[in-house]
Amino acid sequence: IGGITKNDVEQDVGLVWEGASSWAERAEALLYCGRLDEALDACSRGEELARRHGALGSITQPVLTSALVLAHRNQLDAATERLREARAGLDRVPDSLFENWYWYVRAQVAGAREELGDAIDSYARMWQGLRDGGVGAWIVYRHGHVHALVAAGRATEALDVAEDVAAALDGLEQPRAHAFAALATGAALIAGGDIAAGSLELERGLQTAATLQGPFFAAHAQLLAGGAFAVAGEKARARMLLEDAEHAFNSMGA
Repeated sequence: IGGITKNDVEQDVGLVWEGASSWAERAEALLYCGRLDEALDACSRGEELARRHGALGSITQPVLTSALVLAHRNQLDAATERLREARAGLDRVPDSLFENWYWYVRAQVAGAREELGDAIDSYARMWQGLRDGGVGAWIVYRHGHVHALVAAGRATEALDVAEDVAAALDGLEQPRAHAFAALATGAALIAGGDIAAGSLELERGLQTAATLQGPFFAAHAQLLAGGAFAVAGEKARARMLLEDAEHAFNSMGA
């Protein structure tokens, strides 16, 4: 023990953190590939690695990612329990990056539970944290805030957020973010009564989403667009999209 230096300890902890983080990031990628069982397994591996080495600060990311995967499998009680574990971990070992991830995952779980007030507040907390620390690639996660506001009947606020997202994306090469920003803008416009402009945005978002790799993105885009087209009164278009989305999600186990 006397021969172990501070640098040795820091290196070991760093390797554990990187390992747990890599498993969590792999899990998110597997989710978007539609391989949900493998995604949960990857979360478990990351969590087990961190626990085995006593690196408590490394546990939060795989725990939160498992909550996200469970929410997409409609295992909402399990997802909520994972959120509680993650919250307790962040209270013990604060981390600004994972704090933002916590609020995003909480928003996703709340939205799945149709707890729109909690979802909206959680997206706002995430965005405030990102504004304080730098938005970067996180802009890709903000479109959910728009859809939560639309679902809550707050169309004016939804359009304000959608326009903010579009402005943040101006000049950036982020196809996924652009696809879902267009879908969010379309939903907000339709909710506000501009059916024609909203429908154009929805079609633009669907076209961009179709170019993304992984079946999850296309199915998610179809689900969001189908819901918005239904509000617009485009029943046939909505039905086709929602049926395609249902088929895709069922094949993924979501």
